[in-house]
Amino acid sequence: MSDKDDAFKQGYERIFGVKTPERGVWVYDHAQGGLIPKHEYVPQDPDGPAIMKPLDPFTSPVDGTYITDRAQLRKHNKAHGVTNINDYGENGGRAYFERKESDRQATLRSNSRQAKQERIDTIKHALDAATRR
Repeated sequence: MSDKDDAFKQGYERIFGVKTPERGVWVYDHAQGGLIPKHEYVPQDPDGPAIMKPLDPFTSPVDGTYITDRAQLRKHNKAHGVTNINDYGENGGRAYFERKESDRQATLRSNSRQAKQERIDTIKHALDAATRR
């Protein structure tokens, strides 16, 4: 080992210590004040900025266009008047669609023969009361 290599090793050990470096991905955690393995890191601010992974290219079921990025997807959705299912909330908008189905069922129930007859009777009653005056 040359004097230059020996000087480097001594400087390295003085700065980083004698232990050998560990391989892996590390994240600086402000709460702990140091580097921790990425798989152990839990972000403290869930409302902070986030980096989204690149969009996986796909073929549009609307018109067959090959979509490769988010800007192209936004333009496509606006042009065709469609939205992504994730725009309706968590789990692909399951709660939204369940609520819409419940509303649809209530509308169907309100259009039953009995409901229609009740509306007709109410209208007849109101007309009869209005003509007696």
